[in-house]
Amino acid sequence: VGCAKPPAETKAPDAAAAAAAAIAAMQLPVSLNAVMVGVVDHASDPLFDVGNATRTNQPEKTPKTDADWRQVEYHAYQMIVSGRIMQIPGTGPMDKQWTSDPRWKPFADAVTDVGSQMLQKAQAKTTDGFEELGDKLVDACEGCHKVFKPEIPTMRIMHAPAGETAGK
Repeated sequence: VGCAKPPAETKAPDAAAAAAAAIAAMQLPVSLNAVMVGVVDHASDPLFDVGNATRTNQPEKTPKTDADWRQVEYHAYQMIVSGRIMQIPGTGPMDKQWTSDPRWKPFADAVTDVGSQMLQKAQAKTTDGFEELGDKLVDACEGCHKVFKPEIPTMRIMHAPAGETAGK
């Protein structure tokens, strides 16, 4: 017994490894492009509007009522969740390749981080800093597109803000 090889230790996987394995096993029922166009684009436009109203000195376009601010919060929540959802591959032909590339996660995390900061501002009912946060969101989206999808624009593929035509 003293000369026998000790049994191999079995170690329970840590929480981070278990979470990574669970995410790796998941797949969205739609492509990441659909998520970006259907959720990210639609959530970002109203958030950009808050910052742009400040940037262009149009206070009449800033949220005024509790209901207005709840709408801003709603879109910020969408942005927060979108950054996490974008880390799960979908049905698109490049989705698994994109999400497994170590450069992908920081871009998706930036979307979540900006959404979280926008949510804090909306809950405080302040537009201060929304311009800069909008710029950070643009940087994350455009940075990702430059690396992963340089031929595809970051906005206005399937919809356009009021007064514009889609596809511009």
